[in-house]
Amino acid sequence: MAKSAGILLKVRKVPFGIIAACCGIAVFFALFGLILAYVISSGIAAQTNNTVSFLEEGWQVLVFVVMIIAAVVGVFSTVMCALKRRALIAARDDKYFEYVNDGAENGVGSAAGSAEGGNAK
Repeated sequence: MAKSAGILLKVRKVPFGIIAACCGIAVFFALFGLILAYVISSGIAAQTNNTVSFLEEGWQVLVFVVMIIAAVVGVFSTVMCALKRRALIAARDDKYFEYVNDGAENGVGSAAGSAEGGNAK
């Protein structure tokens, strides 16, 4: 586990969340375009008494391959984003743990702080 956490800490600056979101957008629009192209081709084929298949044209196959690649990269990026966040939390990175002032050094919550009537700022 320590070896994988070390690798994840080395790639802490890679924006896996942004990559996953971009891949999700690409998959959505590629799928929408393929469905729309099939509906239009089907309508044209119905008017001309022809048949049409889903991946008949070369550009449809290319869009389908791009969609599959984007889906795989998106899933990989989502998993890496979750693992990286978990490793950073386990390493107590400053990004996820900030200093919280409990008020002990200012007298807040103590007898001296309550006698003053609150924080004077």
